[in-house]
Amino acid sequence: MPQPLSSAFPDSTPRQLGRRLVTELQRLPGECDTKLCVQLIDNGAAVETKGRDNSTPLLLAAFYGYEDVAAALIFKKADLDALSDHQHTPLMMAAALGHLPLVRQLVDAGADLALKDKNGDTALDRAYAFGTSNDAIHARQRPIISELQAAERKRAADVARAQMNAALQDGLATKTPLKPLRPVHFRQG
Repeated sequence: MPQPLSSAFPDSTPRQLGRRLVTELQRLPGECDTKLCVQLIDNGAAVETKGRDNSTPLLLAAFYGYEDVAAALIFKKADLDALSDHQHTPLMMAAALGHLPLVRQLVDAGADLALKDKNGDTALDRAYAFGTSNDAIHARQRPIISELQAAERKRAADVARAQMNAALQDGLATKTPLKPLRPVHFRQG
């Protein structure tokens, strides 16, 4: 049975715990102890510690699909839009690699859908790109593409609603009611 973290690392600083977290997350899939990662996060690991390729723990969790680790990092206010050396965000990585639950977590937490990588691609672009290589990947990417499209539509509507409310409060909106459109009748035949 593993020792409680406080006794396993009694004199560790947040930075040291952060380095241990990044090291654990950079292990090969299947070798990473995600429970240890969550313990490190819960016990004060610096969540913005950088690893290879300038990757933060959230970037690594998104890359490998570690949902529980990502949830703990999001709860501890990790940077949702942190950039790797290739200018990839956690959302871009999760979208490209088919991790739908992580895409939902990141979108719900407020990850920026409009950010672009060094090639000018957004998370949605990366989901499309990875969804065209073969049928199995395409089937996996379809729900991710739908999720990102819905999130973009919702955010655009929220922005428009906020702008309209601001205009109404500032008195910039027109005070004359809009005229209703005339009904259009189509001929049959």
